[in-house]
Amino acid sequence: MTDPHFSLHHLSLPPRQREEGESPAILLLHGFGANERDLMGLASYFDPRFHILSARAPLTLGPQMFAWYNLTMFADGSFQFDEAQARTSLTLIHEFIDEAIAAYGLDRSRFYLAGFSQGAIQGSALLLIAPEAVGGLVAMSGRWPVTVDDEIAPDARLAGKPVLALHGLYDPVIRISYGHELRDRWQQLPVDFSYHEFPMAHEINMEALNLVRGWLAARLNGNAEQATQNAERRTQNGTATRSN
Repeated sequence: MTDPHFSLHHLSLPPRQREEGESPAILLLHGFGANERDLMGLASYFDPRFHILSARAPLTLGPQMFAWYNLTMFADGSFQFDEAQARTSLTLIHEFIDEAIAAYGLDRSRFYLAGFSQGAIQGSALLLIAPEAVGGLVAMSGRWPVTVDDEIAPDARLAGKPVLALHGLYDPVIRISYGHELRDRWQQLPVDFSYHEFPMAHEINMEALNLVRGWLAARLNGNAEQATQNAERRTQNGTATRSN
C-alpha cells in the first residue's frame, strides 16, 4: 500500500488479535512537553483487539518535546494559553482521525480517544464539537475545553456517547478543582459519563490504568449498550439537557 499522507506524525501498533472487518482503535494524545512515545507504553495493557495509535502534537518546544498549544501556568493554578494554536491542533487531530480510519481500516464507531493532560483537553474538545468523529473518550487529568463552549454539538448528537474522566486528588499541575469542573460540565450533557478520582499526582497509576483498560474493553464486549440506550431515552424525555 502506498504510504498515505497524515496530518500528524504518529506511531501505529496493529491489533495483536485481529477481527474480521474493520478494527477498533485507540488514539493516544499526550500531554504538554511529551511526545508520541510517552503514552505508547500503555499499549500492552489494552485489549489485544485494539489498533493503537499515538500522535505527536504539532508544536515543537524542544528536543523530543511537543505540545498541542503553548501555555503559561501561574502560581495560583490558573492557565493562560494560545487559543489559535489550540484550534489549529484540534483541526489536525480531526483530520488525522479521518486519515487513519481510511488508511488502517478502522471502525469509527469503536474509535476511542484517550488523552492525558493537554491531550485530554483536546480530546474533550473534539468530542464536544464533532461527536460523530469518534466512538468515545477517555480524559485523564485534564480540564474543560473552554475554547469550544460556544460550539458544543446539540444534545441529540451527543446522546449516549461514552466518556470516562479521571483525575488525581493530589495533582499539582492541573488541580483537582479542574477535575471537578470537568465532571460538573460533562454531567450536564446527555453523554454516558463516568468520573473517578485516585490518590495520585499528575500521572496514571496502576489503579487508574486498570479502570481505563476495563472501561475500554467493555466497549468492545457490548456492556455499554444499555447505558447508551438509557442516555438516549433521558434526552428524549428532556431530563438530561445542558444549561446554556
